[in-house]
Amino acid sequence: MMDQQTLPRPTQARSNDDNSDLPSAPSPGTSCELMIAVLQLAEAWRARLTTDFAQCRLNDARFAVLQAIEEADAAGCSQTELARQLRNSESNISTLLDRMVADGLVERRRSQSDRRKSLIRLSEKGTTRLSHAREAYYRSAGDLLADWPRSQCRILTDQLRQLYNVLDSGNNRPCRNESTANS
Repeated sequence: MMDQQTLPRPTQARSNDDNSDLPSAPSPGTSCELMIAVLQLAEAWRARLTTDFAQCRLNDARFAVLQAIEEADAAGCSQTELARQLRNSESNISTLLDRMVADGLVERRRSQSDRRKSLIRLSEKGTTRLSHAREAYYRSAGDLLADWPRSQCRILTDQLRQLYNVLDSGNNRPCRNESTANS
């Protein structure tokens, strides 16, 4: 099992003369440093989840599929909708769903309104596995951030969501950090 270390507490700005509380002009060094840190964080988090999810006999891809299906309409969701939501190709999702159906985690049923379309729903086994994996996810996240003040977690969450929204919109304009722009 991976070491359950906690992240170091966030630190304050290095000095008062670096103007760290002001929005910065785009800088290749700073921008690249930030994005590399985000990617490293994502890779480290995925490695931890791989260990945690293995205890639930899931991986991160299956966890994402189960969550997306659960969040969909009660009748289920189509493979196309699932692929769009997970930002993956329909062929990759189809292969994954075939395996998940064989493992009894999800069910495919013909749509009553459009017989050409299949709807995917969680099976009882899938619901149980998702519940256990979610508990492991919450426990791991809680352990990781146990020493961080909630206010710092909220600020970082807001800033990362802003960055995600810029990427998600396909808009390549620099994002304006609202937490510093309004102060």
